[in-house]
Amino acid sequence: MKLLQRNHSPSIRQEMLGKEIDGRYLLMERVGEGRSATVYSALDKVSGIVALKLGNPDPWDTGTFRNEAHALARMGHPSIVAIDWFGSHDGAPYIAMELVDGKTLRDSISCIRPSVAESLRIASALCSALDHAHSRGVVHRDVKPKNIMHLPEGGIRLFDFGFATIDGTGMTSKARMGHPLYMAPEQVRNNNVCDHRADIFAAGAVLCHLLSRRDSISHYIDMMRIAGARIRPESVIRGEKGCGRDALRVAAAAMAQDPGRRFQSAGAMREALEGILCGMQGSS
Repeated sequence: MKLLQRNHSPSIRQEMLGKEIDGRYLLMERVGEGRSATVYSALDKVSGIVALKLGNPDPWDTGTFRNEAHALARMGHPSIVAIDWFGSHDGAPYIAMELVDGKTLRDSISCIRPSVAESLRIASALCSALDHAHSRGVVHRDVKPKNIMHLPEGGIRLFDFGFATIDGTGMTSKARMGHPLYMAPEQVRNNNVCDHRADIFAAGAVLCHLLSRRDSISHYIDMMRIAGARIRPESVIRGEKGCGRDALRVAAAAMAQDPGRRFQSAGAMREALEGILCGMQGSS
């Protein structure tokens, strides 16, 4: 079988369709792609339709896939993608997981700008997922809109735990792991020493993105200013009043440069978001 390479062409990706993986999974349709993996819908002879994430036959992919599988195996939360199986086929690692109907949050935001209330609900669900992960000893380290599925009914699924630490250990690299616009300062300095509060910073950055309701270029310029100049989100994203301003204050608290000045748990950040949502419902 011809295996996917990092610079694989569309024709090679098409050739994978209809192939059987590990004698169990029949690849049906390509549904997503990243730098080092492609995701297919697949027919599992045991459990039905799944999403199958297939990597490349090299040590780095094998390591990140194994790390993700171990992290997901600890989870049991409605806002975190559920794993079905982890294996290897002709040297290439794969993970079979639930197939989620939706778009990444990055793609969803580019199509429809969410309201303040919807932004709060998404961020609250993200914080709930992170609080669960942290309680299981897992720190994601790569929280960003591209790694969050946005479901048609409004829910989310957090996925891509390849860079996660488990009980304080995980993949190490001299290069930065994660997206620079969503990385906490301590994570930028050293990926290998950040704790769960780096995920809280990233959740604040995601909330900031949701609330900005701007096109991607304007948003990235703002986020670069926040990350580079170390200024508070309120001073960049203007025009919000009332609950929108309250939500930005939560984002600012989550994105404090000093980890000790942030929310100390994702659960505490969620409580703050839910408080704003309750106030909105009470005033309507």
